[in-house]
Amino acid sequence: MMKKVFLSLLLAIVCMPAAFSQTKAGDLVITDTAVCGSYTWPINNVTYNNDTTVVVSTDTATYVLHLTAATITADTAVARVLNGDCFVSWNDKRWVANGTYLDTIHVAGTCDTIVKLNINLTIPHPDTTHTAVTAACFYNWEGEQISEAGTYTHNYLALDGCDSVVALTVNFTGVLHLDSTVVACDYFVLDNDTITADTTFVSENTTSSCHIFTTFHISIAHSATDTTLVDTIGGCSIVWGGQTYGYTTVGQTVYANIQTADGCDSIVGIHIVAFDSVENETIVSDNVSCESYSLRYSGLRPNGSYENRTAVFTEDGTYTSAPNGDTLMYYNRNTKCLSYRTLVLNLIEVEQRTRDYVVDTVVCDKYTFTFNDNEGNRMYFYETVDTVLVSPGAHETANSCYDSVAHFIVVVNHKHYNDVTATACESYTWDANGQTYTASTVDSIRFSVRTVGENCDSIGRLNLTINNNPDVHIEGNWHVNPGETAHLTAVYNTADHPTFQWYKNEVAIPASQGGKSDAIDVTENTNTDIRLETTSDKGCVTNNWITVTFHVGIDDVENLQVNIYPNPASRFINIVSDDAINTVVIYNAIGQQVITRTVDDNATMLDLGNLTTGAYTMVILSANGDRATRKFIVNK
Repeated sequence: MMKKVFLSLLLAIVCMPAAFSQTKAGDLVITDTAVCGSYTWPINNVTYNNDTTVVVSTDTATYVLHLTAATITADTAVARVLNGDCFVSWNDKRWVANGTYLDTIHVAGTCDTIVKLNINLTIPHPDTTHTAVTAACFYNWEGEQISEAGTYTHNYLALDGCDSVVALTVNFTGVLHLDSTVVACDYFVLDNDTITADTTFVSENTTSSCHIFTTFHISIAHSATDTTLVDTIGGCSIVWGGQTYGYTTVGQTVYANIQTADGCDSIVGIHIVAFDSVENETIVSDNVSCESYSLRYSGLRPNGSYENRTAVFTEDGTYTSAPNGDTLMYYNRNTKCLSYRTLVLNLIEVEQRTRDYVVDTVVCDKYTFTFNDNEGNRMYFYETVDTVLVSPGAHETANSCYDSVAHFIVVVNHKHYNDVTATACESYTWDANGQTYTASTVDSIRFSVRTVGENCDSIGRLNLTINNNPDVHIEGNWHVNPGETAHLTAVYNTADHPTFQWYKNEVAIPASQGGKSDAIDVTENTNTDIRLETTSDKGCVTNNWITVTFHVGIDDVENLQVNIYPNPASRFINIVSDDAINTVVIYNAIGQQVITRTVDDNATMLDLGNLTTGAYTMVILSANGDRATRKFIVNK
C-alpha cells in the first residue's frame, strides 16, 4: 500500500517551471532553457533528458539549443520525525493526525524533493467549561437562536491548538416585555383600533411557549396649512415640493406639501417674483471616454445671439473655457437660461495590449495589413518583422480603453514565370495549354498547380511570332513534245525575299544548272517530277510539285496542266488548272482514299483539317476527262 501512495505522489509532482530565454542575432537564434525532467525542442521535435547543446540549420536561420536538465530527487530513506501536542507545522502545512506521510518540497530553480514524515502527536484532554443562563423566550448563542430549554455545547480552538469544550444550560421564563414608540400623523391603527390622540397602549401576543407584552407610546401630530407667502427670486428655475418651476411661472403662487419634523405635511406656498436667468453648472466626467471628451456649449456671435459649438478636451483637468478661449456656457432657448459651465474631466487611462499576427508562407507577391478601422494599411513585398499600433482608442468598454499593438512576421513569396519566346511558320501549338496559334501574339497562362510550400502560382508567358510560308506557284509549259524544252517559272511574292532549290525526280539540281534561280528548263524526253523548294527570309518553306510530260502518242498519260500550293500545307491547299476541274481525289501514303471533292471551276481550295501530318497524293480530273497527279505534304 505504501508503494502505491509513493508512486501516486511521484506521478503528481509538478517539476519546476522551465527557465527559458531566446535571443536572435541576424539569422542565428539561440535558446537557453533549464527544465526539470525532459524537454522537447519544437525546432526538430526531439526530446532530450540530459544537459546538451544542439545546433540545427535551416534555409532561413541557424538554431542553437543550450539545455540544462535537472532530475527529481527523493529523500525517503530516512524518515523525518515530527512531535507535537495537538498538531505540528511543517513545509507550510498543518498536520493534525498521527501517521506516516510523503510530502513534496518545492525549491525555486531546481526540481522537487520528496520526503517521508512520521507524525507523533500527544493530544491532551480538552478543557470543559459550564455556564447557565436564564432568558425570556429565546437566546442567541454563537449565531444560533435557542428557543427550548436544555444544555448545549460548542468547541473552541485554544491557543495551544487543542479544542476547548464550553457547555451552556439555558432556561426560559416564558414572558417577554417590549416597548415601542410611535409618532403618527392625524391617526394610528393598532389591533383594528384607530387612535387619534396621544396615548399609551399595551398589546398582548401569547403563543404556546411565550407571552409577549408590548407597550406602545403613541404621539399623534396634525397637518396644517401655512398661509404666509414668501416672495422668491430664482436663478434659472425653482424646485418646490418636488416640482420644477421656470420663467413661465413668474408672478404665480405655488403650493406644496412640506413634511414637518413631527411627520405631518404642511401646505406651504411661495410667490415667484422673477428669475435672473443665470446659473453656474459643474459637469464631472469620470471614466467616460478614452482619449478625448467633447462638450457642447453656446458661442456668442457678434450680434449678441448664441450658436451651438463643440469643444474637444484631450487632457484631465478643470476647465471653464474651451481650448480656443471661449467661455464654457450654455444658453437654453426654452428656459431662457444661461449656464456658466465648469468641466471636471478625468479620462480613462489608455492601456496597450499586444496581439500577435504570424503570417507564414501564405501570401504571394504582397501582403496588405489593414488597421485603424480601414483608415490605414501597409503593404509588404518582402520578408518583414513589424509592429503596428492598431485602432488607438477604438476599443472601448464601459470603464476601460486600450490600444492594440500588432506584432507580426510576414513571409512573402513570389510567382514563378516561365517565359517562352517562339517563332513558327503558319502555326504554333503551345504545350502549356495545348492551344494552336496561327498569328503572332503575346499570351500568358496561370498554371493550376502551385509551388509546394509557397502558395504562389506559376505563370507561363508566350511571346510568339508567326511567319507565313512563301506564296509561290509554278507556271510554264509542262506538257511538250519530245525534243522540246519545258520552261518553268516560280511566281512569288517578292516581299518574302525567297531563295529557290529545284529538284528533278527528288534529285537536287546544282546551281550551275539553274537549281538556285526562280526558273528552270527541262529537256528530258520522259515524264519528270519537278519539285520547287522555296524558302523565305524568315526560314519558312513552300514546296510545289509539277510533272513535266512529253507527248508520246495519242494516249498521253497526263495532259492536264495543274498547279497546287502551298506545299507543304497546314490547313488549306489551293488547286489551279487551265481547264475546268471536275473531280479531286486524295490518297494517303498506303493508298487509302481520304478525300473526294466534286468541283466545277478552274480553281478551288480544299480543307485539310481532318488529315494528319504526312505525305499524300492528289489526282485531278478535268471535265473533258484529262487527268493530273500531284504529291504534297501536310505539316501541322
